[in-house]
Amino acid sequence: MKARIALALVVALTGLTAVPVRAVTVVECVDKHGASTFQDRCPPGTVKKSEKQIRAPRKDADANAREAAKNNPVVLYAVASCEACDLVRKQLSARKIPFVEKTVDEDADAQATLKKAAGQLTVPTVTVGTQVFTGYSKDALEQGLTQAGYPEDKGVPPPVPAAEAPAPASEAPPAPEAPAPESTPADEAPPATES
Repeated sequence: MKARIALALVVALTGLTAVPVRAVTVVECVDKHGASTFQDRCPPGTVKKSEKQIRAPRKDADANAREAAKNNPVVLYAVASCEACDLVRKQLSARKIPFVEKTVDEDADAQATLKKAAGQLTVPTVTVGTQVFTGYSKDALEQGLTQAGYPEDKGVPPPVPAAEAPAPASEAPPAPEAPAPESTPADEAPPATES
């Protein structure tokens, strides 16, 4: 039990070092009384019982997502009334991918940028870094996002706020509430009286 606690302590302390380490060798050393210690090498008077390589943890999903967003920003070129554009928007939002949306209906600059990126004015078009996806193919877009380094895990917080992106269009407006029935004199409570 003490050996496991000591190993856990060594692993924890290894993770706290300021110098990046790819792997650390931890050696279990046993003294003449049978007590185990964990060190980088056995001191004199002890015998090496085992050796283990402990690797540094991989980057977390948030760091990967931030790096992907920095290296491969996502831009959605869309128009106002476009079901396929809505599907792309929902897919990016569901995967929590930060993206900038450029509406090309009447924006000449956005049209020029789209034509330069895709070679034509087609919506929806999504650029992921240098990759260009025209039309809507859920699988192709998923694969492109994964290849660009975006985590596949859903629920990862957005890596970087997309400050330039307008808020996505809302799904459907909430249904209006049914009007309350008008009260009749029989339904009204008598006025309160003070005693």
